[in-house]
Amino acid sequence: MGENVLRKKFFVIFRGGLAEETGKLILSPEGGLGMTKRNKRKAKGRSLIKAKTNGQRRTVHFIFQAPEAKEVYVAGEFNEWHTQALPLFKGENGGWNVAVELSIGRHEYKLFVDGAWVEDRPCEVFVTSASGKRTLESEPVLNSYGTVNFAIWV
Repeated sequence: MGENVLRKKFFVIFRGGLAEETGKLILSPEGGLGMTKRNKRKAKGRSLIKAKTNGQRRTVHFIFQAPEAKEVYVAGEFNEWHTQALPLFKGENGGWNVAVELSIGRHEYKLFVDGAWVEDRPCEVFVTSASGKRTLESEPVLNSYGTVNFAIWV
């Protein structure tokens, strides 16, 4: 009672992720938003990379300077935070790098270096296109565990 129900396509932000949903969006008189139970179940566990973005993706480069490191990985919403799913490759100058295709939107990531999370410094992140190289600013964000992730907008 006292609710307006919209049947539209909308985006849902949850636990640092974003999902596109079609169904009921409930607007309460108090100004709150809610989803139907069907849509909550559908959205649960979806990560940003799985959200629909009309197929638009960009090649994103992660570069991290750690000449003393033995192993460097990047984990984030785009690989369901698997700590060893996306290794960076060591270059001749001691820099580590990897390129990955990401959907357009916001992505959180964190580095996993020699078996430990790195929270005190992000890596250099950039995209390339026909018009050149564009650096993406890594913004520190507090996660639900009380530690720091880094967020980028692709």
